[in-house]
Amino acid sequence: MEHGLSTSPLIAALVGMMLLAAALLLIANRLKWPFTVLLVIAGGLLHASGVDSWAGLDHFSQPDVATEIILVILLPTLIFEAAFNLDANRLRYNWLAIFTLAVPGTVITTLLIGTIVALLTPLSWEVAFLLGALLSATDPVSVIALFKKLGAPKDLTLLMEGESLFNDATAIILTKLLLAALLTGIGMPDAVLSGLLSFVVIVMAGIVIGGVLGVAFSWIAGQVDDQPFVEITLTLVLAYGSYLLANVLGGSGILATVTAGLVMGSIGRPRLSTSAYRYLEHYWSYTAFAANSLIFLLVGLRADLGVIMETGPILLVVLFAMLFSRAALIYGLTPLIGRVSRNSHPISYPLRHLLFWGGLRGAVTLALALSLEHTFALGETLVALATGAVLFTILVQGLTMGRLVQRLKLDKPELSHQLMRMEGWLSAYHKAKSELEKIKQTQAANSTSLDDMLRSIDAAIVRLSSELKEQRVEKLDLETDWRLFLTRCFMIENTFLHQLSENGYLSESAFLRLRASILQQLDALRHDYPLPEHKFLMNRSKPNNLLMRCFLGREEFRRWYGKEEYLEAWGRAQSCKHLLNVLKDMERNDEIADVQIPRAKELYQSWLVSSESQMNKIKDIYPESIRSLGTQQLKSLVINIQCQAIKRQVRAGALTEGIADVMLQELSSELMHARRGDFSLLPGRITGLLSRTKLLHRTSRYF
Repeated sequence: MEHGLSTSPLIAALVGMMLLAAALLLIANRLKWPFTVLLVIAGGLLHASGVDSWAGLDHFSQPDVATEIILVILLPTLIFEAAFNLDANRLRYNWLAIFTLAVPGTVITTLLIGTIVALLTPLSWEVAFLLGALLSATDPVSVIALFKKLGAPKDLTLLMEGESLFNDATAIILTKLLLAALLTGIGMPDAVLSGLLSFVVIVMAGIVIGGVLGVAFSWIAGQVDDQPFVEITLTLVLAYGSYLLANVLGGSGILATVTAGLVMGSIGRPRLSTSAYRYLEHYWSYTAFAANSLIFLLVGLRADLGVIMETGPILLVVLFAMLFSRAALIYGLTPLIGRVSRNSHPISYPLRHLLFWGGLRGAVTLALALSLEHTFALGETLVALATGAVLFTILVQGLTMGRLVQRLKLDKPELSHQLMRMEGWLSAYHKAKSELEKIKQTQAANSTSLDDMLRSIDAAIVRLSSELKEQRVEKLDLETDWRLFLTRCFMIENTFLHQLSENGYLSESAFLRLRASILQQLDALRHDYPLPEHKFLMNRSKPNNLLMRCFLGREEFRRWYGKEEYLEAWGRAQSCKHLLNVLKDMERNDEIADVQIPRAKELYQSWLVSSESQMNKIKDIYPESIRSLGTQQLKSLVINIQCQAIKRQVRAGALTEGIADVMLQELSSELMHARRGDFSLLPGRITGLLSRTKLLHRTSRYF
C-alpha cells in the first residue's frame, strides 16, 4: 500500500501534465502561437500561483528529479526520434557544415560567452566558462517547425536539426570536463590538454557503441517477420540501451543514441515490415510530443522569477554574451560553411537572421544547470542565470519569431509557389469535374444538383485558367517558368516512383534513395539553386558501402549492392519513360507553354540514356544478382496483388476481418522473405492451409 501511496501522486501529476499539454496544443493552433512558449508560460503560472504544490507537480521540479527526468528519460526519446527520421543522404552531403557548427561552433560559443562574462562580471574565469558550456546547447524545436511551415530549404532545416543533435553531446561533455577542472583545481593549460584527450575518448566511445548496437539491432529487426510490436520494442530498447550503456562505459550517451538512430534509420529501416514502419512513425511521433511537452512544462515549473531578478546585472551581461556569440557563429561561420561543403548552398541573409534569432536554449541547458545546483558554492547562481537565459530565449525570441518572419517578408509565398498553388487547385477541379460526370452518367444523383455543381466547377476552372495565364504572361520570366514546369515534372515522377514501390517493383531502400534524389532536385528548384547532376545523384557514398559490407558480409554485400544499384537505375529509367509519355500528352494541351516541353523532353531523354547505361554496366558486373532480381520483383508483385484482392473481399463482405488478418499476415511474412531472396510462395501457404482445415473446430475464433 505504501508503494501505491508514493507513486499515485506522481502518476496523477503526470496525467495532469499531459492533459494540460493536449489542451495547450489546441490553444496554440487556434492562437497561432508557438506550442513550446505556451507550455513554459503555463508552467510558470502554475508555479507562481502555487497550484504545482497542490497538484503534486513540485515532485517533478525538484533539482535531482528534474535532471534525471530530462537527461535519462526524456532526452533519449527526443534524440533517437530525430536521428531515426533524419535524412541520411542529405546528412552525408552536409556533414561538414553540421560538424562545424556542432563541435567547433559549440566550443567557440563556450569561449566567447565565458570570456565576456569573466571580463564584465565578478564571476571567475572557471565559472564563466562553465556557464558558457551550459548555454552552448541549442534547442530549436519551434524554429524548425517554423522553417518547415515556411518551406525553407531542407538543407537549412537539416543544418539546424543536426546542429542541435550533436551540440547537445558537445555541451554535456564540455560541462563535465570544465566542472571536473573547477572542482579539482587544475590550472587552465593542464585542463585544456587533459580535457581534449578525454573529449576525443568520450566522443569515439559513444559513436562506436551506438554504431555497433545500431548494426546489431538492424540485423535482429530484419529477422522478424511482420511483428510491429516486437520491432517497435527493439527500437525502444536501442534508444535507451545505447544511451545507458555508453554512459556506463564512459562514452557519450547522446552520441551513442544519435549514432544508433542514424544507423537504424539508414540500414535498419528498409528491413522493417511496412506495417511496423507505420506503427513506428506514429509511436515515435507521439513520444517526441510527450517528451517535449513535459520538458517545457518543467522549464516553466522551475522558473523562480524572484531569484532570477536578483541576478539582474549579471544576467544582462550573460544575455548579451549569448546573443553576441550566436551572431559571431551565424554571420561569421556560416559563410565559410558555404565554401567548404561541396553540396551546401549560400544561406541568404533573411534566413541567417532567422538562424541567429532562432538559437533558443532549452532542456539540456536547464538539466545541466540543475545538476550543478548543490555541487559548489555558486551552483545556485548558475541555475538562476541559466534559467533566466532559457526563459529569455523562449519567451522573447520565441514569441517574436513570427514578427521577424513578417518583417523579413518570408511569410509571403513566392510567385512560383502561388502559381503552384493555383495549378494544384486547377488540377483538383478538373478531377472533381471528371468524377461528377461519371456519376451523372450512372444517374446515381439528382441531375439538377449535378448540373448546378458542374456549372460552378466550370466557372472556377475558367477563372483559375484565366488568372494563371495572366500571371504567366505578365509576371513570369522564361527561366522561372522553366523551373516551375520542371517542379511539376519532378512531382509527377515522385508519385510514379511511389506507385512502383507500392506494387513491389522497387525495394524500400531503392525507393528511399530515389525519392531523396527527387526531393533534392525539388529543393534546388524551389530555392534557385543549381540543379544537381543526375550522375552525382546516382553515386552511393563509400562510408555507407563500408557499413553495409560489415553488416552483410562480402558475398551477401555483392548480391545486395548489385540489386540495389540496378533497382535505382531501373526505377529512374522507368520514371523517365513515364515522364516522356506524360510530356507527349501535355503537347496536346494548349495551356502548357510549348517552349518548355521540348526542353524537358531533352533533359529526361538524357537521364534515360544515363540510367540505361548504368543498368547495362551493372548487368556486366553482377550478372547472377540481376537474373534473380526479375523473379524477385514478380513474386513481390504477385503478393501485393493478392493483398489488395483480400482487402477488396473484406470490403465486399466475402471474407471476415479475422480470416483476412491471418491471410495478410502470412502474405506479409512471405513478402519479407521475397525481399531477402528467400522464396516459398505457394507451396508453404497451401500446405499450412490444408493442415488447418483438418481442425475446423478452431476456426470459430476468427468469427
